[in-house]
Amino acid sequence: MKTALPAILEAKLADFRKRVWVVKLTEGLLAAAFGIVFSYIVVFVLDRFMETPAWLRATLLISGASVLGLGLPLKWHRWVWRQRRLEDAARLLRRTFPRLGDQLLGIVELAHMEAGTAGRSERLVQAAMDQAAEAVKDKDFSHAVPGARHVQWGWAAAAVAALAAAALAFVPDASWNALARWATPWRDVERYTFARIDALPDRLVVPYAEPFDLKVHLSKDTRWSPAAAQARIGAQPVIVSILAQSTYPLAFPPQKDDAALSLSLGDVRKTVSVQPRTRPELTALSIRTRLPEYLKYKTEPTVEVRGGSVSVLKGAQASLEATASRDLASAQVDGEAEKVSGAKVTTPFHPVTADTEKHVMWQDRDGLKPREPLVLKINAIADEAPRLAARRETQEQVVLDSEVVGFDLDVQDDFGIQRTGLEWRSVNDDKTKGDKIAAAGEPEKKTLSAKATFCASRDGVAPQSIEIRAWAEDYLPGRKRAYSSAFLLHVLNKTDHALWLTEQFGKWLEAARESYEREQQLHATNKELRALSAAELDRPENRRKIAQQASAENANASRLGMLNQSGRSLVEQATRNDEFDAKRLESWATMLKSMQDIAAKRMPSVADLLKQGANAQSGKPGQSTASTPSKSSSSLSKSDKQGEGKSGQGKPSAPQIANGPDLPPATKGGKASDEEQKKDNMPSISDKEGSMSKAEPQPADPNAKPSPPKPSTMKLPTTQMAAAPGQQKNDKEEDKPQEQPPASQAQKKMQDAIEEQKLLLAEFARVSDELGAILASLEASTFVKRLKAASRQQMVVAKDLNTKTLSAFGLDRKPVKDAAQIAEHEKTQSETVRLIQSDLEAYFARKPDMQFKNIIGQMKDTQAVKMIAYLGDQAAINLSGSSMSGAEFWADTLDRWAEEMVAASECKSCSSCSADSLPPEIVLKVMKSLRDEMKLRDETRELENAKPALKTEEHTKKSADLASKQFGIQANTRGAFDDILQLPQGNEKFGKELKLLDAVMHVMNESAAILDKPDTGAPAIAAETEAIELLLQAKRQGKGGGGGGSNPGGGGSGAASGEAALAELGSGQDAAASLQARPVGQATGKAGRELPEEFKTGLDAYFNKLEEGGGSR
Repeated sequence: MKTALPAILEAKLADFRKRVWVVKLTEGLLAAAFGIVFSYIVVFVLDRFMETPAWLRATLLISGASVLGLGLPLKWHRWVWRQRRLEDAARLLRRTFPRLGDQLLGIVELAHMEAGTAGRSERLVQAAMDQAAEAVKDKDFSHAVPGARHVQWGWAAAAVAALAAAALAFVPDASWNALARWATPWRDVERYTFARIDALPDRLVVPYAEPFDLKVHLSKDTRWSPAAAQARIGAQPVIVSILAQSTYPLAFPPQKDDAALSLSLGDVRKTVSVQPRTRPELTALSIRTRLPEYLKYKTEPTVEVRGGSVSVLKGAQASLEATASRDLASAQVDGEAEKVSGAKVTTPFHPVTADTEKHVMWQDRDGLKPREPLVLKINAIADEAPRLAARRETQEQVVLDSEVVGFDLDVQDDFGIQRTGLEWRSVNDDKTKGDKIAAAGEPEKKTLSAKATFCASRDGVAPQSIEIRAWAEDYLPGRKRAYSSAFLLHVLNKTDHALWLTEQFGKWLEAARESYEREQQLHATNKELRALSAAELDRPENRRKIAQQASAENANASRLGMLNQSGRSLVEQATRNDEFDAKRLESWATMLKSMQDIAAKRMPSVADLLKQGANAQSGKPGQSTASTPSKSSSSLSKSDKQGEGKSGQGKPSAPQIANGPDLPPATKGGKASDEEQKKDNMPSISDKEGSMSKAEPQPADPNAKPSPPKPSTMKLPTTQMAAAPGQQKNDKEEDKPQEQPPASQAQKKMQDAIEEQKLLLAEFARVSDELGAILASLEASTFVKRLKAASRQQMVVAKDLNTKTLSAFGLDRKPVKDAAQIAEHEKTQSETVRLIQSDLEAYFARKPDMQFKNIIGQMKDTQAVKMIAYLGDQAAINLSGSSMSGAEFWADTLDRWAEEMVAASECKSCSSCSADSLPPEIVLKVMKSLRDEMKLRDETRELENAKPALKTEEHTKKSADLASKQFGIQANTRGAFDDILQLPQGNEKFGKELKLLDAVMHVMNESAAILDKPDTGAPAIAAETEAIELLLQAKRQGKGGGGGGSNPGGGGSGAASGEAALAELGSGQDAAASLQARPVGQATGKAGRELPEEFKTGLDAYFNKLEEGGGSR
């Protein structure tokens, strides 16, 4: 059993314990009150100087509340729960009263021990308790509470409470605002400031790398107006602004990176996020237009704006469409708000009646605008006339009336092309004129390329000089046509065209002879240089002369090449006129091939040898040189080394026709060359004339070198004279000093060049003579044609007299209205006959011929010119019967004279191709079919393009005409096919050609059937194209190898091949062509200041020494 404590002692300890509980709990409550109020006071104070962040306000609130929420329970646990027993109270007293506390602690512990414990004395325990009770009965333990600070916490709590109360009393708005911000830190409660400003954005987008301003405005309800405001971006310098009219203008430098802007204005603290961004730009700007109804547009064209201005058709309606670089918030045009959709701005349509300006401004969603509004100039323009250009395939102004002339038309218009075509008019009168549609356009087709054709016979135009120009129309009502530059065409009939071409051939031949004479001059100069000694030839000035000779040779070759091209063009034009027979044209084309060989190979070879001579080193010919022999010289050396032939070994020889006694053979030094033996095998015609004296035979030198080769050609009949007695055939050469063998490399090259040039001149002379003979036959044939044409005109006069003056037959002599035109026509024919007679007399003076002399005599005897003019006078006074019979008489007479001249017009030099090639007549037919088919394709394409602008009946008729033309071309091709079959073994030799021509005729049948439907579209053009390709193959066939070559041949010239030379003219002529680089040499002549010869000699010697020294090293 436990011992009870004295009452006084237990009461004293219980009172002390209660006192501790009250004091410590009071301390906790006061501390909690202090913490809570103090945290509020801190927020209030901080809000006066800064924008207290939410996290700090939350921290202060939690800290203040933690004193109450955590400190008070801790206080209760420590001072109440842990001090609930009396011994705990005794221990606390021991802190203030150590001895008394220990005594009381011992008494309390003894009292709690069980009675009867060993060694325990109850009397002593009781006595101790009484002694302790007596000791504490007068003690006051109220101040013995350990660490009592309830008074201090009371004062602290009262102080902060007083501060809070004062704030609430004096600045209630700020106090309540701070209380709200402190009590609810999670809410975005705007901080109360005494200096009130208008709201600032949290995110400020400014122009990139541009200075910007920020104006801070004081609110009307502000209680404080600070004198200045400060702002700073990042670590940049502080910007200060003075108050001006309730505004603080802040100017900031350019910014490139995102940063925070801190604003300090009185108790206002703001942080704004500054974000530099580029200004919004327009990535696209266009004008959508609604064009006037006359243009027949079904769409709304869009015109892109370039350079701040745009042209719009006057009378159209326009809408502006703009696209920005990012989404827009608004846009204005001339101050009026426009519809915005994302980044696109669209305005309503407005009519455009005059030039105007539009001011466009836009703003993106960040508030950025362009620096200045866009000023768009809208130019109201009128509908312009079409612009067109016309080009011809060739520049030939003289054309046949049956020839189809092609034009390439390129038309451009600002809005739409309605149609285009050709228009023609006569140069001599205003009656002959016409036009045609070449292609139809469309309302929205701004460019048009078309092929237009003109054919005088097809379009009903008589032979005359006409002007042709292209025209185009657009859709503007009442506008006149737009025209291209005019082309002048001289349309001739077949006869006049043949006369004109013959005249051109004559002029061309004169130009060719000038080239021949120039070559002769070069040859003479080369011989003079060769006559110099080796030492003189090595002089620098002579070497320069050789180089100049080489350049002049190249220049003459180039001139001859260009002349040859113009000759080919003339022959090609002649192939279109069937007045020219194929044999003459083949002969002319063959001569052109020979001339081309001279210009392209032989003249450059001579120039090459001369250049090697100019650059040759000094020394004997046997020594090595840096120069390389030319192909021609090497070929000559090879021909010199060929085996020598022997005559009289039974080899078959060509027919040799001679008139007169055999002449003694002229002896030559050396053996005959192979070329001379070939020459003996060529057919020849000679008229031999003997001499009263006998020529002494000269023994042949067996050791002499063979004579140089010469071209083996069949020439015109020649007259051979016997050599005079005691004189050899080459006695003139013996009078000259004996030519010494070359003593230097330069002399050797000069010798080779002279020899090759001599052969070149011989070939050139032969070609020139042959061309002269062909031209003579052509000129003679023109007289036949002219007389035939005059004869036909007389028959026309007789017919007109019979039909137009028949009603006045037998009446009195008086002028008849219908006969006046016939009389004028007859006088014109009289002048034509006079010109024929005059030309015939001039031609006879140049080339005497008995047929010409006979006809000239008959024309003079019959007074043809005077009598034909007299017929016109008789017709004018109504002597129609006499005039009719006279016209028929002169028609017969002129025709008879033409027949008599046929023999004089026969070409004795006209050649033909070999037996293994197609005859030129057939080749000419194939060429005509090819040319006509190509023109037909152009006409078909032209008609298809013009189809929308033509009536259905007109298109059908023209398509049927094209089908008829296709049948005509097929008939011509059939003629060539039949002619090949008529050739000896034609089916065997020309099987490929026959197969191709048969395929051509089959395709032409298909093409004609398509055109007859009518259909001028892609199927017809495809069939015509197939026929053209097949004809090109047929035209290139027959170029077989072998054959005897054409006459004149030999000499390895280009004319020696067995194919028809005509096959290389016209379309497809480049089938076997090869591209070669054309060297551009130095032109002849001298440029710059000419130095004295002694200066040149010294310079040449100086450089020669340098070269010799370099070579020795």
